Amino acid sequence: MPAKLIRGLNNITPAARGGVITIGNFDGVHLGHQALIRQVIAEAKSRQVPSLAVTFEPHAFEFFGRENLTIPRLTRLREKFTALAECGLDNVIIIKFNQKLASISASDFVTKMLLEKLHPQYIFVGDDFRFGRDRQGDFALLKQMGEVARVAVQALPTVMVDGERVSSTRVRKALAEGNHRLAEKLLGHPYSMLGRVAHG
Repeated sequence: MPAKLIRGLNNITPAARGGVITIGNFDGVHLGHQALIRQVIAEAKSRQVPSLAVTFEPHAFEFFGRENLTIPRLTRLREKFTALAECGLDNVIIIKFNQKLASISASDFVTKMLLEKLHPQYIFVGDDFRFGRDRQGDFALLKQMGEVARVAVQALPTVMVDGERVSSTRVRKALAEGNHRLAEKLLGHPYSMLGRVAHG
């Protein structure tokens, strides 16, 4: 069954709640993202609950006007959804990144957006995951709040390639330097100059 695209927390259906979730920008859906999503899907299948990725549009650096990058973003929304869906997720929720979201405290982000809206059983994030106003929230806070709510929280270790961590920033840097071979090695799939992901 193809992944369902959900636009906004208010459009969450009961069938999408109570599952295993992950949260992030997922720009490029690189090897690190793919490893994270595989864990989410495996855990969801073992629990027989839905899998869900929470992502944001626009990217935070676009919202804050930090677009003075040679490669501002790796994938547009449609390509990102397609790449996430092809990983095998049941649901992908797109949350609008606006001033209200940028201003929410880290604890309110967890309580009001994740726990109250999604009712997750398990949350997977990258080990560098940050959230809330001024990126104040981190894995330690998420895990602490998860324990109180009896929600399992796990951080996946960074995926390394050639001795360095895989990140969207590293992919952008490789592309800016014209090193498409490294960029595609980090992405795990081809990249086109238009920021579209070519699957094959």
